[in-house]
Amino acid sequence: MRKGGTSRANKLEPVPSTRLFQVQGTSTNNTKAFEVQPRASFLNSNDVFILKTQSCCYLWCGKGCSGDEREMAKMVADTISRTEKQVVVEGQEPASFWVALGGKAPYASTKRLQKETLAITPRLFECSNQTGRFLATEIPDFNQDDLEEDDVFLLDVWDQVFFWIGQHAKEEEKKAAAITAQEYLKTHPSGRDPETPIIVVKQGHEPPTFTGWFLAWDPFKWSNTKSYEDLKAELGNSGDWDQITAEITNPKLDMFNANSNLVSGPLPIFPLEQLVNKPVEELPEGVDPSRKEEHLSIEDFTKALGMTPTAFSALPRWKQHHLKKEKGLF
Repeated sequence: MRKGGTSRANKLEPVPSTRLFQVQGTSTNNTKAFEVQPRASFLNSNDVFILKTQSCCYLWCGKGCSGDEREMAKMVADTISRTEKQVVVEGQEPASFWVALGGKAPYASTKRLQKETLAITPRLFECSNQTGRFLATEIPDFNQDDLEEDDVFLLDVWDQVFFWIGQHAKEEEKKAAAITAQEYLKTHPSGRDPETPIIVVKQGHEPPTFTGWFLAWDPFKWSNTKSYEDLKAELGNSGDWDQITAEITNPKLDMFNANSNLVSGPLPIFPLEQLVNKPVEELPEGVDPSRKEEHLSIEDFTKALGMTPTAFSALPRWKQHHLKKEKGLF
């Protein structure tokens, strides 16, 4: 499949000189190719990628790619480019390969993804109460578009379970889904380890260990409808771009397991003046310096940051940090 569209004048957009295609599948019957952004962060150790430039066509083979993926990649490469084909093995890339992708960047490359045959098929469950009662429904052949912003999803990859929270998911759904994740591990017929980590992932802050299980994951899908190119043009060469990229590919994660006690009390509340522009040594006892805003009452929170806690939590992490610095709460 090819990325692209039409302009406002209903004319086809020009084909870029550098293009990247992800090839994924387990057999000749289900292997497919999909165009993604030509950036290093889109690579995945479990697949083959075709990088087409003006002078060369690279076939990048991840450590865990299959023979069918390699063969299909060769056929696709012959279709999209008449230039010389250069096979590149993960970990042995020439400098020109990274230059074409705009430089090196973190990508999905866990030990699991580096194995050619994954013994366990990842499973995605949608957790929702939209019908009036809470249901967890498995989604076959899933992709990023299946993740609904108003629901919670569980992605089981055996050695860990991801707890994905949509931006508009209801609190009761989050609580019910968390309990469901615990019960899922406790009652699994294969006798799952109750200490298997359940990793909390917020929409827009997905790490490579999560996105690597989705074909052609777009990390900018929920960036206020702005594309990768829009954001890059808006920020130019500022340091904020590096910060955004780092936070998108390597966000901080929370986790629990089947034995965790999910009932916890709120953080203690302190007056605004005791937290704003205060160094760590001057903060009241019991304050988490990295979460000052969570020690505010809703009224003080809204007054200090100009929005409700719910609206603030929906912001990208880099915007949260910027706003906290601006308001003296970082």
